[in-house]
Amino acid sequence: MRPNADASVLRFIDSNFDCERTSAQVNRLLPGARGVSFNVLSLRDIFVVLAKASRKPVS
Repeated sequence: MRPNADASVLRFIDSNFDCERTSAQVNRLLPGARGVSFNVLSLRDIFVVLAKASRKPVS
């Protein structure tokens, strides 16, 4: 959800995060990636992301 990329940083939210599985997927999709790290979101941050993702655009 909500991928975001800067010059050398890729950020994304994995709603079904598993450290081993996610690490393997990152390594498979981005084999040259260095300095891969994971950060835990607070419950509030998770709620905000999910709420924004479920909004429907107003016509």
